Amino acid sequence: MGECNGRGWLAWCPIAGIALLEVLLATALLGGVLSLYVDAGRFALLHQRQAWDGTQALLAGHSLLEAAVANSAVDYAGAGVVSSLDCARNDCVPQALADWELARWREGLQAGLSGGQGVVEHSAGRLRVGVGWRHSADGGEQWLWLEGP
Repeated sequence: MGECNGRGWLAWCPIAGIALLEVLLATALLGGVLSLYVDAGRFALLHQRQAWDGTQALLAGHSLLEAAVANSAVDYAGAGVVSSLDCARNDCVPQALADWELARWREGLQAGLSGGQGVVEHSAGRLRVGVGWRHSADGGEQWLWLEGP
């Protein structure tokens, strides 16, 4: 060790190594930065999930609109009676196909989105498809509406 400068209780003596105060300050600073990093990651994951749900809702809505355009002989807003006929394996009349597609579509929404639900209606002569789901963060409900031809 070095020599002390001064005399008595005001003497200053150089200390080799790290002082306890330096360790405490470094730990507090590192902990603060780490907590900011964790909060930013949590925020990013939350918004990633919301974006994923919105994308799934958009794809599901477009899927049903395309089916309605392809099967334009039937009013999808009036469809929805569940039948035991499987139109993937059997030939179906247009109304049965619409009922089957709408039932499978709603089942997919319930399975793929938290609180997923779907609505098909007419507005000003146009077909409208609504997809609703519940946010994972606050439990609030979100709806996406699409209009077809």
